[in-house]
Amino acid sequence: MQGNHEPIVITGIGVISPLGMSPDALWSSFEDGKNCRTIEKYKDNFGNEYSYWTNKIKDWNPQDLLGKRGLQYLQPSTQYLMGASMQALQNASLNLEELKSEDLGVVIGSNFAGMKMTWEYDYTARTRGPKYVSPMQAPNTLVNSPASHLGLRIKSRACNTTISSGQCAGLDAIGYSKKILQKNQAKYVLVGGTEEINSSISWFYKNSGFLSEDTNSDTGMPYNEKSDGIVPGEGAAVLIMERLSDAKKRKAPILAEVCSWSSAFTKKDSFGQRIGLDKAIKKAIDKSGRTTEDVKLIFSSANGIPHMDLSEKSAIDKVFSNQTVPIRSIKSMLGELSGANGLFQMAAAAGALKRNKLPSAESPQKLYGSKLGVEANSNHWEAASINDCILLVEQDYFGSSSAVIIKGV
Repeated sequence: MQGNHEPIVITGIGVISPLGMSPDALWSSFEDGKNCRTIEKYKDNFGNEYSYWTNKIKDWNPQDLLGKRGLQYLQPSTQYLMGASMQALQNASLNLEELKSEDLGVVIGSNFAGMKMTWEYDYTARTRGPKYVSPMQAPNTLVNSPASHLGLRIKSRACNTTISSGQCAGLDAIGYSKKILQKNQAKYVLVGGTEEINSSISWFYKNSGFLSEDTNSDTGMPYNEKSDGIVPGEGAAVLIMERLSDAKKRKAPILAEVCSWSSAFTKKDSFGQRIGLDKAIKKAIDKSGRTTEDVKLIFSSANGIPHMDLSEKSAIDKVFSNQTVPIRSIKSMLGELSGANGLFQMAAAAGALKRNKLPSAESPQKLYGSKLGVEANSNHWEAASINDCILLVEQDYFGSSSAVIIKGV
C-alpha cells in the first residue's frame, strides 16, 4: 500500500488509573498534585515477605464498563485495558456496531501482562503435573493476552500488535500506530498501554534492584537524590488515533496531532553517563519539521532512580541548551508504569493542551539545579501558537530511548 503523509490525530482517550477512572479525573489529580500511593506487603512464591510503596488501583469495578460475562478469566491488566478502551471509543464518538472490523486496529504496549500466570503455570506443572494447569488460563500466560482479548471483544481485524520494548513500549506503540495509519493499513487504531501489580512482578522488581530497600517518603520521587528505587504503578491508558481527514469528516473531537516519533539506543560514556537520548529527541524534533524553540513543554521519564534521572536531565540540557522549558514527570503521582508509561504521558499532554494547565509534578530544577523547568507550584502553560509542541521522552533501564512530538490542532 502507498504511504499517506497527512496528519495523524488523537480523537479519544480512556483511562483506568489509581488517580481516577476517566481522563477528567486524571487531569484534575495531576493539577492538584494528588498522590495516592500506599505501602503494600507481598509474599512471593518462595515465602519471602517484603513491603514497598505502590500506586494500586482501588475500588475498581470492571462490571460497570465490561459487564459480567467472562471476567473471571481476564487478568487485571486485561480488565484495565478493556475498560479504558471502552471509554476511549466513547470519547472519540465511535460506535462499535457501526465500525467495519477491517478498519479497526489494536496496538498495545505492555511488558508484564503474562508474568504472573506464566509463573503459576510453570510452578503448577512442575510441582503437581501438567494435568493440573487450567486450559482456560493458558492464553493469559502470554504478554499479548490483553491485546488479544481486546481484539476479540471489539472485533478488530486490521492489526493486533503488542510491543514489549521496556519502558519505551508506550511511546513505541504510538510511533508504530502512526506508521500503520500512514500506510492505510487501518482507519482507526486503538493504542493502549497496560500493566498490573502482583506478587510475580514484585519479585522481578525486587530481584532486579529497582525497588528501594526502605519505605521512606523520598522513594520513587523523580529528581530526588534521596530516592534509590521506583514506586511501581498499575493501570491502562488508551488513545484513538486516526487520519485528520477522517476525523474531520465525522466531526470527531480532535485532542492533539502526533507529529513524530523516534528512538535510539543509549550507551555509557567514559564518565558512566548514559548518552543517546539526546539523539532520539533531536531526531523527533527534526522529523516533526519544527525546532527546539517550538517545544514549550517536556514530559520526562524520571522515576526516582537518580543516575537515570540525571542522565535524562543531561540529555535535555544538551538539546535545549539555550532555552527555558517546563519539565514535568507524572511518575511522582502515578509511579513507574513500564509499558504503559508513554500512554499516560500522552494523556497528560492532551490534558495540558485542552485545559492549558501543567501538572503539579516534580521538576528537575527542584534538586538538581537545572536551568530548565519552572517552579514546582506553577500550574499554567502559555500555548501561544499552533506550532507550539510538547515533547514526550522515555528511557529504558537496559538502554533504549524514545521520543514523541505532539501539538494542538
